[in-house]
Amino acid sequence: MSSTERPVPPRVAAAQQAATEADGGVAESSTVSGMGTAWLHSGQVPGKGTRKRRQEGARQRLSVCTAPDAGHWEVVVETPDQAEVRTRVRRLREAGVDGSLIRLDTLCGRLALPTAYRLSLFVTAPERKAR
Repeated sequence: MSSTERPVPPRVAAAQQAATEADGGVAESSTVSGMGTAWLHSGQVPGKGTRKRRQEGARQRLSVCTAPDAGHWEVVVETPDQAEVRTRVRRLREAGVDGSLIRLDTLCGRLALPTAYRLSLFVTAPERKAR
């Protein structure tokens, strides 16, 4: 035992030995949660499926909300000043506008034109609002 290793309590050592024998001689470390490391060897990450389903549901709700027949994107401001765009976004959020209905486009500039930022807000069609 090196000076950096801590001694293993006898009860833990007995449990590790029993697990090794039950696995056919292959030792596998276990975690505190009791899941073991089977998920590590399967290529899956705990909670990833739940997160992907939640994100997919949010994408579907957003696509329904911003469908072409539901309304249109109205440009609030187009400017090369990034600070002004951030200020406008903050004001919109403080006013209670849903963040998913705000779109920020970066129009990449080249030598001839500077980079510009376009802030758009989704405006619902009047006939859809009445429903």
